[in-house]
Amino acid sequence: MRRIASLALGISVGLALAGSGALAQKEASGTTTYRDGSGRVSGTADRSGGTTTYRDGSGRITGTAERGSGGTTTYRDGSGRVSGTADRGSGGNTTFRDGSGRVTGTASRDSTGTVTMRDGSGRITGTETRDSTGRVTVRDASGRITGTR
Repeated sequence: MRRIASLALGISVGLALAGSGALAQKEASGTTTYRDGSGRVSGTADRSGGTTTYRDGSGRITGTAERGSGGTTTYRDGSGRVSGTADRGSGGNTTFRDGSGRVTGTASRDSTGTVTMRDGSGRITGTETRDSTGRVTVRDASGRITGTR
């Protein structure tokens, strides 16, 4: 779960966890519970206001994400140090940067709603699609389903 905050920069928290075999279950309280392939809780993301707090399976804080009014999310590691940002642009496109400002990935949404994730070099790392019921399916770069939420 230490990877949650750092992988959120490269992709998104949900996609990063699902890409490692974790499944997410959104709960009414504003908490998303991530489960590994065997169903064990591997971590949580608790949303309150503009801040999301990430915890590992034992409840230890591994990072936070703070949404700013200008469309930028700032990610901090478990010690509170800035580890990166995500800038939401027009058309549902997001650019992820590390703590020094280097682009580490992008997420772009097409007209069908499919989100394509790319690393800092532009290589596709995965996709995320939502069906008519709201269920999200996450696939890795080869198209293998790695998670749902």
